[in-house]
Amino acid sequence: MALEIHSGMGYYHPSTQKFIEVMLQENSPYIGLVPDMGLFCKRFPRVVKECYLHKGANPALVEYMVQAYDNGDRIMFNTKIIPAELEKQFNLSAIDREFIINTGGFEYNDLSLLEQFMPYTRHIHGKFYEMLEDGEEYSIPYQEILDLFVKHGYNGFISSEYEGNRFIHDYAEVKSVEQVGFHQQMLTKYLGN
Repeated sequence: MALEIHSGMGYYHPSTQKFIEVMLQENSPYIGLVPDMGLFCKRFPRVVKECYLHKGANPALVEYMVQAYDNGDRIMFNTKIIPAELEKQFNLSAIDREFIINTGGFEYNDLSLLEQFMPYTRHIHGKFYEMLEDGEEYSIPYQEILDLFVKHGYNGFISSEYEGNRFIHDYAEVKSVEQVGFHQQMLTKYLGN
């Protein structure tokens, strides 16, 4: 039995903490964790930014929120209450409010959490939003993450989980098979065969 550790229900969420407490207490090979790499979104996903610009969100607001996220200021992390200063500064539309609230669904956790719980990692959800032409993922620092897996001898599975498609399907061609192929090539590059 392995609990998926996911953005919004990350390592520090009370429900996750309760599970981790039991897991550590039992110390069984049959109880563990499935970290989702969306927990390590270091840069705000560009496909999400483009999605909301396409939907008509205020470009100045979008840029403000993306810059804040990329600089480590998680304005909306785990909250649905929009700060009054944003309302005042940007005269928000409905789509602006939706964008602001959705920025809270992304997070970046310190990679030391992966190391701390590596002995309990049973499977990995290799979430990604956008594979670039250079073979890297735009938002998630996969090389750093995969180096940790190698360092600690992780020998389980990593499932490629493409989520960028849901942000582009209404205005661009979705190339899911190609994106998953690029993700698999990146995994091979950093992990070997």
